Amino acid sequence: MGNYALADTYFNEALERFKMEGDDQKVMYTVLNIGILRFESGNWLQSGVFFEEALKLAREVNDLDVEASALVSLGLLEIGNGNFERGFEKIALSAGIDENQNSTEREIKLPPAPLIPELYQYWQDKYSELVGTSGRKVL
Repeated sequence: MGNYALADTYFNEALERFKMEGDDQKVMYTVLNIGILRFESGNWLQSGVFFEEALKLAREVNDLDVEASALVSLGLLEIGNGNFERGFEKIALSAGIDENQNSTEREIKLPPAPLIPELYQYWQDKYSELVGTSGRKVL
């Protein structure tokens, strides 16, 4: 277990410095990391505030990776009807800290990707060969 208080202090110092420099990208990543730190230290409500802010900043600079990270940290993933052969009609990701706040939602359709189950099985087989049944790496 790490020293969350010290890490939080360093992250907040960095956040202030990046804000003064006007580096929106670093501000966005630092806000996301503070959210992760707060979540890991058990401050779930506080983490949600930072994830919401990271989501807002990511959308402002059109950073889809940080947007997805913030949404996943906040939200619920709902997979609608479909499969890898036909595609999925609806994938919905909704985010919100609690029921009293407006929820952010994004819906997409995923096209067919019939190779995914085969590739996943291939990965599982290779992983099992590497770690064996014990879950430890075989040398």
